[in-house]
Amino acid sequence: MSHTLGKRIGSAHGIPHGVTSCLLLPHVMRFSITRRPEPLQRIAAVLGAVPATPEAAAAAVQLLIAELGLPQHIASYGLRREDLVEAVGPVAGPGCSQEELLGIMEAAY
Repeated sequence: MSHTLGKRIGSAHGIPHGVTSCLLLPHVMRFSITRRPEPLQRIAAVLGAVPATPEAAAAAVQLLIAELGLPQHIASYGLRREDLVEAVGPVAGPGCSQEELLGIMEAAY
């Protein structure tokens, strides 16, 4: 989901793919906590989070991004809320609503 959303904003706004991953991955992970907790728990364990919870995985990835000095906010690329709405519309569907996807994007804003 991070890659799909990242492609939507990256290609339209000239944001490199690696940067879109920095912007979106922690927020997609938080969104996935109740949907796919087991992989996130494994990620937390690998990253050394104690306790190794799904929530800790997202926090550890966000901390790593911050410690590396990488971008963390979509707004710093000049996108407006309208751009976020436009980006999520085509990828919304039965598995993930437009409102849910927009929530992820807004969390990264």
